[in-house]
Amino acid sequence: METLVEDFASVIRDAGVKRATVLGESFGGLVVLAAALAHPALFERMILVNSFASFPNRAKINLGVALYSVLPYSLLKAYRTKTAGSTLFSEDIEQADRLAFRENTREVHPEGYLSRLRIIKETDLRPRLAEIKVPALVVTGTEDRLLNAIFAAREMMKGLPHARLKILEGTGHMALLSNRVSVRDWLQEFESI
Repeated sequence: METLVEDFASVIRDAGVKRATVLGESFGGLVVLAAALAHPALFERMILVNSFASFPNRAKINLGVALYSVLPYSLLKAYRTKTAGSTLFSEDIEQADRLAFRENTREVHPEGYLSRLRIIKETDLRPRLAEIKVPALVVTGTEDRLLNAIFAAREMMKGLPHARLKILEGTGHMALLSNRVSVRDWLQEFESI
């Protein structure tokens, strides 16, 4: 996690941005939270989409780490490909966007995937959320079948002092692919946070 956080901070600094509005989806939201704790001066505000400060289903993440550690990656990759349609995408995602997502994520290196699972397993930022002082919009879809996103969002809301919850009816885990989502509209919602 420390490497990801420092890479994130370097990108913001290299872009010459003093304070950024940052959006993190799923695991990306966990990285954004960790970066906000390590480098608060880089943040203007944040949007967390179907994310978590601690993965809510501990048994599921522990099983994932165990399976990815011992089973052949080809078998796990075939399973992920087969279940992605029902796990990641809700009905509001166009077929072309589903195919593009699969194509863009097809060549994930096994060690990279396992490393991400281990980071998720080992990270619980809930005790430190109150330290994050920037406004946050916590967005969650009602049809997220990868994680219990509504539960995870409510857990984050308990700790984030300047946060607002936005629930997307009928949207799944990959909410940003939905034609009904407009990040530009979300930015206007910060006025009420």
